[in-house]
Amino acid sequence: MIILPREEPRHLRIRRLLKSRMTFSDKEMRQFLNDEKGFAGECLFDDLITKSGASTYVQLNGLLLEWNGNLFQIDSLLASPYRIYLYDVKNFEGILHRRRPMVF
Repeated sequence: MIILPREEPRHLRIRRLLKSRMTFSDKEMRQFLNDEKGFAGECLFDDLITKSGASTYVQLNGLLLEWNGNLFQIDSLLASPYRIYLYDVKNFEGILHRRRPMVF
């Protein structure tokens, strides 16, 4: 159950508008493509959660919080009856190798 839906980031909306009106430098284009890819990954994550058993959990997206004067964002927070899960979504491509998990 999505309580706080995901919104397109303001900086991405602005870059989309600017892209149609100007030529981006290489650095600006890389940042724009990274922002697009990141937002697409977050939307894909939302779709996967919606199709899973976790769809009954309370879901809060894009939480912007402040702690001790520092701002930080939680991409997705899922609250189940017994646990709270915090997700920082990444949208990587290429070949990923699984390493043995670290045990503490």
